[in-house]
Amino acid sequence: MGVKANLFVIGAMKSGSTTLHDCLAKHSDIHMTEEKEPGYFVPELWGRRTEQEYADLLAPGENKKYVGESSTHYTKLPTYLGVPEKIHTYNPNARILYVMRQPIARIISHYYHNVRDLYMHGESRSISKAIQRDPAYVAYSDYAYQLQPYYDLFGKDKIYILTFEDLVSDQNKVMSEIFTWLGVDADCELTEQVDSNKAPKTYKKVRGLGLLNKFRHSSVWDGVSAIVPKSIRRMGVRLAETQSNEKLTQEEIDEVYKLLTPVFQEKVAELHRLTGKDFSTWNL
Repeated sequence: MGVKANLFVIGAMKSGSTTLHDCLAKHSDIHMTEEKEPGYFVPELWGRRTEQEYADLLAPGENKKYVGESSTHYTKLPTYLGVPEKIHTYNPNARILYVMRQPIARIISHYYHNVRDLYMHGESRSISKAIQRDPAYVAYSDYAYQLQPYYDLFGKDKIYILTFEDLVSDQNKVMSEIFTWLGVDADCELTEQVDSNKAPKTYKKVRGLGLLNKFRHSSVWDGVSAIVPKSIRRMGVRLAETQSNEKLTQEEIDEVYKLLTPVFQEKVAELHRLTGKDFSTWNL
């Protein structure tokens, strides 16, 4: 297969993994794939793409010490199973990076992401209903649950954990510590702050319950859309989605914190037991 990846940013979703990916890519000893979120080790997402396509993403790093990629899909239990095992079989000596965010703040950002993502989600429920009915929101913030299989397979010495909050507050310090851990030049100071995770001020969202939007992104529509007149297709778009700049109200945010704070007090305690790290700055 040629060049093998030996560095993986595995998540967490909506926690600064894109910024971390871009910071790593600036180091002269590290090649990070130009494509973010390839999801090679998730067959449901990699689909019909070939091994050679993955090799092509890695090939420019042939002469680098580290060749890496970043896919938050790698820490999305229970949605995608068996990923740590697949990565370990592929390269048991790989280094793993996992960036985490205050778990309730991550869930709120995750909700906004699903509202904007008309293709995969098109979230139309209130945030409280979405959290209560879709266990993925809490599961993806259950960092001990996501990390445990990697610890079991790779061992703690090959896994580096950090927080979004630290990365944002002192990017050069955090990256210097990561570069030291990787055994590359730690004095590779970033000349300017990298911020690759800004959310758009306005976005498209589904109208109503999102049923028409789901139809527009279904296999049935794929089969018939070519014979539907353009005027009808344009009308379908107007009826299926709308432009928005809505944000959650403070009342909605307070409700989410009331619902989830007791849950994550326990889960962050589990994370502390697993990693030995202090997460008191998350104020849970």
